[in-house]
Amino acid sequence: MIVTSEQIKGLADSWILSEGVEPFSSQLDDLVFNDPETGWLVIQEIAARELQEEVAAVFAAGPVENLLARHGRQFIDRVEEKARNDRKFNFILGGVWQNMMPDAIWERVKKIRTEIW
Repeated sequence: MIVTSEQIKGLADSWILSEGVEPFSSQLDDLVFNDPETGWLVIQEIAARELQEEVAAVFAAGPVENLLARHGRQFIDRVEEKARNDRKFNFILGGVWQNMMPDAIWERVKKIRTEIW
């Protein structure tokens, strides 16, 4: 799916305003599961925003964790690079749990994140 930067921003805005609850949570979850490249773009847009702690926790344990659990091999290099260069994103990784993430991906997540909630 090809989406515009305005659509990415709109999806991010909607998810943040809903604080990760239905239906916008499902919309992002669908992207993460079925169109992970677009899901990753939305995740990056949300991560760039100022998030309240509760919203950041839902974001970490929801879309970010799901992306890594479902498509970790495809995205772990990008996640590591983003975490190295973006303190806010690194902080968000502190709220990610292993879930169904393969052990090798989980070890890399634990190694790169600097804070654990």
